[in-house]
Amino acid sequence: MQKGQKASPEQKKRYSEAAKKRWENMNWTPEMSKKRSEIASRINTGRVLSKKTKQKISNSVTGFKHTDKTKKQMSKTHTGMAVGEDNPNWNGGISPYPSGWGPLSKAIKERDNHQCQHPTCKGKSKILLTHHMDFDKSNDDPSNLITVCKSCHAIIHDRQSSIKNYHRKRRTASS
Repeated sequence: MQKGQKASPEQKKRYSEAAKKRWENMNWTPEMSKKRSEIASRINTGRVLSKKTKQKISNSVTGFKHTDKTKKQMSKTHTGMAVGEDNPNWNGGISPYPSGWGPLSKAIKERDNHQCQHPTCKGKSKILLTHHMDFDKSNDDPSNLITVCKSCHAIIHDRQSSIKNYHRKRRTASS
């Protein structure tokens, strides 16, 4: 094929098959994966995708199946992960939420029309959570609960920890 010429469907198919074989045969080292990830994050930072582009991406991965080789590698990666009692966040199987939390959380989301109630929400996340406004997980009064998206929830808790750290530093500095 000469420069400027369009590839025929047969050529495109051959290129695609060759690329797939190269991809399957690559042995990524952890360093290569890290570098690739860093490059991708720099390239994609701040990029806004149109709905049409997002739909194309979604369509391209619909029905995607991992190969057996990939599944084995993923299984190896997850082996030894801290699960249950081995997890540092394990609390003896005791949840900070009451037994009726699921239906209550669902009712709060319905009350709030499945919309994030944070005033500065930019709609970045579609995942909705039920947040305790006073940060006390034992206070399940519906007037204390609000629906927020995952993105806003992270912002709320980040600010809370920043305020706590600020006061903790002031207390230690004055001691």
